[in-house]
Amino acid sequence: MSEFFHRKKQAVPQRQLNTVYARLELRRMEIQALLRSVDLDEPTFFHMDPEKYDGDVEKIAQIVRATFRIPNGPIQNVVDVLEDAGAIVIPFDFEDANIDAIHLWNPGVPPLIFTNFNRTMDRIRFTLCHELGHIIMHRKPPSEDVDIEEQADRFSSEFLMPKNEISHSLGALLFLNLLL
Repeated sequence: MSEFFHRKKQAVPQRQLNTVYARLELRRMEIQALLRSVDLDEPTFFHMDPEKYDGDVEKIAQIVRATFRIPNGPIQNVVDVLEDAGAIVIPFDFEDANIDAIHLWNPGVPPLIFTNFNRTMDRIRFTLCHELGHIIMHRKPPSEDVDIEEQADRFSSEFLMPKNEISHSLGALLFLNLLL
């Protein structure tokens, strides 16, 4: 059985999660069988432990952007970035479960990101980068005082919109707001 990481909007009952996990495991096995017939490059995902960066998740996001050769400015297509790096993004109907995405990564299979495409595009983009944060940073259980969801959110924010690139634009908006 795979280990699942997921982003959800609220608490999902365990019974409902178990049903989703079972459906995802079946889909994973189908995808793994299909992938045996094609040659894929090794995924370019590497592990970066936030503890080794003194919890500076934003620095990790900047390094990943540079490694993936993402130019300055907004990311035009998050799915392309993830797939170019070796992940597979899969639309998935989570039915009534209030889940945005679940990713899993087993040996011999690229990272699979099952995504609820019934969300707004902004939420989908953020969620995909949130899952990327988990793929990069959370391969081992964190210490008890670490909130991996908060880390993945911070990673996603910095990955999508680096603070040093947006602060100039936001500064102009804040200045205009003061004048009004």
